[in-house]
Amino acid sequence: MNDVASDPILESIETYFGAINEMFETAKKLEAGIHTNLYRMSILISIIDAMAKVSHVSVINNRERFLKFIEDFCDWPDRNKISISHLYKFLTLTPSNLFSDLRGEVERLYFSWPENAIISIFQEPELDSLDSLSQNDWATFGSLNHQLSRTVLPDFRHVEIFYRLRNSVIHEMRTPGYGIELRDEGDEPYYHLMDQTLNVSLRGKDFIENLKKGTTTWELVYPFNFIKRLSENGAINLKYHCQSNRIPPHDSYTFGSYWIAPLND
Repeated sequence: MNDVASDPILESIETYFGAINEMFETAKKLEAGIHTNLYRMSILISIIDAMAKVSHVSVINNRERFLKFIEDFCDWPDRNKISISHLYKFLTLTPSNLFSDLRGEVERLYFSWPENAIISIFQEPELDSLDSLSQNDWATFGSLNHQLSRTVLPDFRHVEIFYRLRNSVIHEMRTPGYGIELRDEGDEPYYHLMDQTLNVSLRGKDFIENLKKGTTTWELVYPFNFIKRLSENGAINLKYHCQSNRIPPHDSYTFGSYWIAPLND
């Protein structure tokens, strides 16, 4: 304790991560009725945003900084898995003369998911395993006058999809999609089936056709316990990074009386 008190850098590290841990405890204990998970998520995702400013202080772009923090500090092995449900939907909106090899593989994977199962994202392919399929078609598609023409295959990585969850929770106070946390103790993302018409007769032998029509969908869920694990891993690894490199976290922020940061210089 004396070493910390006599070393301003160590003191900054201990103070900063002590506050982060208090926020984690607040998030875990928070109760807000039907909004409990949403409010807890908003706290944890805000903590990730705050820590990303420490780890990648030279990166100005919020999205890039957030993604780099997830990739470098959060120990998420499935971050580069491709969300097959999102890629499948994208391919249905592209010209039929493009992406034939990729389309065939994605449909094979998507239609193989068993009805009424819970599908872990662990079962989805890595970016590298799809990257060579229809590779030249991405440039062709990018040159078209199409609302999705700026889309590229890495956009369907789960780390990118998670960033979209971040935006929805922080800016709109909602989670995207219609997914429901079905497993309270689960800490891995998954898909569950949802029938948009609430008509179970649409299942069974017509299951694939209903997926094609969109009346039955696979809904993605990032459970609270998964976000909790990501953020706690990030805090542990960032603290070690700060200690090893003698980085005072508070130096990544601007302090002062003025809310316009440059006025405090």
